[in-house]
Amino acid sequence: MRLKTCLLFLLLICIPVDVFSCVCDHDSCSWKPHGPGGDREDLVCHSKNDEPHCLCHNCASWEGTEVDLIVEFLTILGKGVVLSEKTFNESDIYKIEQTHSELIYLPSNICNWDNESFIRGVYEDEYDNMQAFWPSVVKLDFQYNRIKRLQDINCLTKLDSINLQGNKLTYVSNHSFTSLNYLRTINFKDNRIHDIDPSTIAAPSLNLLNVDFSYNLLINVDIMNLLSLYGYCKIDFSNNNISHITNTLQQSLNTSKAYGPGVTNVRKNQIEQYPNMRNLFHLKNWIQLGLFLKIHVDFNDNPLSCDCTFQPMMKNYENIFNVFMQNRFTVTCKSPPDLEGIALKDVALDRLFCPLQESAGCKKPECLCIDKPNDGLIYIDCSNSDLGELPDVPYSEYSSHIYLNISDNRINTIRNASYLPSIDVIDLSKNDIVEIPREVADNLENASIIDISDNLRLKSLPREFQRRDVCKTFMRNLVIRCDCESTWIQTWIHSKPCNSSYIFFICDVPDHGLMPAMSFNADLLDCFSANYVVPAAWIVGLVIAMVLLSIISYYFRYEILILYLRIRKLKFNKVVPQYKYDVFISYNDNDDSVRMWVDKTLFYCLQRKNYSMFLPNRDIDIGADRNKETNSAILNSRNILVVLSDNYTEQNKDGMRPWTENEWKFSWNNFKTYVCKNIVLVNIDHASPSDIACLPIRAYLRVGCTVSFLNYKRCIIQEIRTKLGPPFCLPELPNIGLRNKNTKPPVDLFVVPPIDRNVVLYQEEDSDEEPCTTSGITLNYRSNENDRNIRYAQNPVRLKTKCKYRQCYACQRDDDLH
Repeated sequence: MRLKTCLLFLLLICIPVDVFSCVCDHDSCSWKPHGPGGDREDLVCHSKNDEPHCLCHNCASWEGTEVDLIVEFLTILGKGVVLSEKTFNESDIYKIEQTHSELIYLPSNICNWDNESFIRGVYEDEYDNMQAFWPSVVKLDFQYNRIKRLQDINCLTKLDSINLQGNKLTYVSNHSFTSLNYLRTINFKDNRIHDIDPSTIAAPSLNLLNVDFSYNLLINVDIMNLLSLYGYCKIDFSNNNISHITNTLQQSLNTSKAYGPGVTNVRKNQIEQYPNMRNLFHLKNWIQLGLFLKIHVDFNDNPLSCDCTFQPMMKNYENIFNVFMQNRFTVTCKSPPDLEGIALKDVALDRLFCPLQESAGCKKPECLCIDKPNDGLIYIDCSNSDLGELPDVPYSEYSSHIYLNISDNRINTIRNASYLPSIDVIDLSKNDIVEIPREVADNLENASIIDISDNLRLKSLPREFQRRDVCKTFMRNLVIRCDCESTWIQTWIHSKPCNSSYIFFICDVPDHGLMPAMSFNADLLDCFSANYVVPAAWIVGLVIAMVLLSIISYYFRYEILILYLRIRKLKFNKVVPQYKYDVFISYNDNDDSVRMWVDKTLFYCLQRKNYSMFLPNRDIDIGADRNKETNSAILNSRNILVVLSDNYTEQNKDGMRPWTENEWKFSWNNFKTYVCKNIVLVNIDHASPSDIACLPIRAYLRVGCTVSFLNYKRCIIQEIRTKLGPPFCLPELPNIGLRNKNTKPPVDLFVVPPIDRNVVLYQEEDSDEEPCTTSGITLNYRSNENDRNIRYAQNPVRLKTKCKYRQCYACQRDDDLH
């Protein structure tokens, strides 16, 4: 495919180009461009089905039949208007010409760009009449005037060519003619243009075939003005002062399109370095430059330096340069001096290199830095430069490996520089190195050659050297201590035979003195105690510690899990979802005393504080599936309150497992899964961990995450509420009704309900205490003489009998406190 493209392009560039002369005859064939304006019916070509030839040898069938429109000067300031001697005729086409004259501006009524009130007032009819001519104007010719600015001429929708050669233009905007799809030719030669907007030529709406910006004052040119998305004949930027090709808008190539074919001429400029097309277009690799095979840029007659910038392109397209371009557009080197006058195609690739300057990061004048892309190396020579540390390495676009020569300096410490993994060769000989850090040796693993010879203060080698090729690690005139820490040296120096000229270091063996490295043997040292006893003790201790830690972790696995879940809950900062119930109460309802305390004390106290609760024995319908209803309620509850009694998980007398076992299992699984869930455990029977068979409940008791019923502070209910958290309830609306200020507040009387021997209301003023279940408390009542129907509670009097095991804290208080 590339060969076919190159042959096609060679045919294009070998045909003489005649931009402005084309004569139509009876042998002409209809031709349409591939880009914008492809619907034209007025173009012809002399060669049938020869697309490259037609790009340069096409013409319009109407050429020579255009009707002239007259330009009349208005003022001495160089303004004018376009006039017509005849009325507009739709079948005619028109051109506007005013050459070798004194126009400073385009005529004012071309697209009505001039809004000066005086001119518009005097020539109002000319402004209005000319609008009918705009779509039929095909040619503008104002060469050799004094026009300084190109206005917006997008109203001339059928404009075919514009010639402003020999004027005084200084700037060309990419909005001046961006909508002119039929525009084929622009000629801005011999002006004073020093700036052109990016994408002025390569705009998707344009299909320019011939563009001439030669003989201007351009210093930089955007890469998007050197090519076209569609085929073209010639883009000419020759005879300017261009030194750099830029990509101001950082545009990338449209890889789905084929640019060109076409020829771009940048001859006789000041380009010294060939532009890096890969960086200009942000290409991933040089292979993508195959898109440029349809576009050729002529760099002849520029002071080009045949350096590293050419090497990547020559390496990838060497055959194209040698075969298809040897007789045409031959690039000749102007520098370096040894390549001056030599054609680029004749230069060997290894001679294309770049000296790197201080601006690129080379340490000048101590170091000499050269980038050789053909070797893939940056050569850095800082030898004999009185350096005290490793120098910085310059940046290269073409090479990724480093050849670093820092011999014969005074370096004593090698810093762990970031470029060490990229070093291929490093020469550290004749320095003052004391030690080579292990991390430095590890980063130098990719280095093929390391030379540390003649470092007289270096007494040890890093163990990482044993992975290196000993024959490519030069260590002349070194005295290395070969002790029990360096027994690996014996295996390393015998790992590979080196040539006869290779010189090893000298070993300093304890109790044996100096000897050649090849003669060193670990058997000369008594390293068993030092090398094996201490490491073995460490290994045994580590194994024992790991075993003990594993056993402890397994034995207390539930305790660790509970603590972790509690910590996770503390760090939970998301919005807690709204649950149907604040608390699910799980207890053994077969235990009468537990059921009585839950129903008459706990439920009453929580309900008074607006907690929404679910009690299985109360809220599950008779005959319903208890497991299903229980699981659903637990899933929709924010807290699970477990009243732990001795018979909470015991089997029934008939051998059936209690309902509480399933309730606990589902509660435990919810607690592990959902971070916002909580379990509160009330130890009503003062059970110890050894009394409980269920491991998670036993772990709860061990870590102390429970509410103990043995509470001397009289705050059992308050502690339960604290662990449950506040209930979810909607805010109450304030009572804004009117109140008679003379009305006395009602007197709150504590009316004693019918006496229940199992319940005593023990409550003091301003106290948050709750009812407490007991069987050893009696109440004495006294009657009011005025109203015997109202009875007031008197302080309860505790019987002298000993408290039962499950009696509440009130039973254990002194009589005086009651």
